[in-house]
Amino acid sequence: MEKETKKFRIITQYIKDLSFENKLAIDHKASKVKPEPNFKLDIKTASLGNSIYEVSLVCNVDAKIENETVYIIELIYCGICSVSSDSEIELKNYLYSKVPAFIYPYARRIISSLTMDSNFPTINIGPIYFEEIKSEDIDIDQ
Repeated sequence: MEKETKKFRIITQYIKDLSFENKLAIDHKASKVKPEPNFKLDIKTASLGNSIYEVSLVCNVDAKIENETVYIIELIYCGICSVSSDSEIELKNYLYSKVPAFIYPYARRIISSLTMDSNFPTINIGPIYFEEIKSEDIDIDQ
């Protein structure tokens, strides 16, 4: 019986960049009104050579009260993975679906904890179904 080789493996994951700007503290203001967060997510990929890729979730939160920014969170959370595939569609599936699905819960937890630890109401960002992204519509960053 032939040994089956893995086509995909997460090597490591880490915070590449994290920024939290509390506008209320900077302006010496306080508010009892709950801010309305606006969450945006982008996926960036980079080939590191030898079938190793970096997948970055670029997360931005801009929370406002009455159209005034209260806080801004910028998080780049990355996963380094090994992908063995001869198919470009399969490679895109791993880089834009499987890796983000694996690392996204960690990014969500970081953002949630950060808001809670800063005396703001915790943000509960919902799940994202990365597998619904169509592989044919994705250009791989080189």
